[in-house]
Amino acid sequence: MAPSIPPTEGDAFGPGGLPAPAPAVEVEGARIATVFQPIVSLADGHVIGYEALARPEVHGRPVAPDRWLEAAARAGWGNRADQACLSAVEATLARLAPWPAHLRLFVNLRWSTIADADALGTHWAALSRWVAPDHLVAEVAEHGTRDMPAWVGVRERYPHIVWAQDDLGVGEADLVRWVALRPAWVKVDRALVAGVVDDAMTRAVLRALVCAAHAEGAQVIAEGVETAEQVEALIALGFDAGQGYWFARPAFPPPELRRAGRP
Repeated sequence: MAPSIPPTEGDAFGPGGLPAPAPAVEVEGARIATVFQPIVSLADGHVIGYEALARPEVHGRPVAPDRWLEAAARAGWGNRADQACLSAVEATLARLAPWPAHLRLFVNLRWSTIADADALGTHWAALSRWVAPDHLVAEVAEHGTRDMPAWVGVRERYPHIVWAQDDLGVGEADLVRWVALRPAWVKVDRALVAGVVDDAMTRAVLRALVCAAHAEGAQVIAEGVETAEQVEALIALGFDAGQGYWFARPAFPPPELRRAGRP
């Protein structure tokens, strides 16, 4: 039986279900489509890439992706659920082809897929048919292991993959994972970005994170950007890029920007 999960919110196509033209993959009674949200350079407002976001639908009703994936993991088929999300991205890229050569594509991975070298290799090769490997970025959050040697092993096992650390600021092992994985991109969670305008301590923490990332050659993306004031504050702190409703909501096909990087 499908779990009871709240619907996702905020997609550009609204609450009435997934967009009809979007390719979809089915697994365990769920239909999974892919939407895209732009990642925008704060310096000049141009789109540097898109994040591909899974949108599951169960019995015709959109459900929250993270809750759906967690429910699948508890039911014992989390690996298949994550790989179905990747298959949905692959099907969508085939529909959109050719992918613009100057744009990066950020794709989410959960630990169950990262730990399965054969599965990850197969899906990464399929994605690389449409997006150049140096423009294909694997986003990882703290779903799974907190063990530092395990994350070091990931970097060594997959040296050809460009990594991004997702949701920095909300995980129990965020700094451990960051030091071990040494990602090329660091995405700061919306929970910290929300306080960037009004809270001096938040700004101090974010300034330190940006300096540490830049010292290692990584670029920093702010998630959940919703206001012009946040954009100005993030620029002052040295953030490289932003993602959020201020620019565009997730949609299929990839949406045009509503606003440039600088207000």
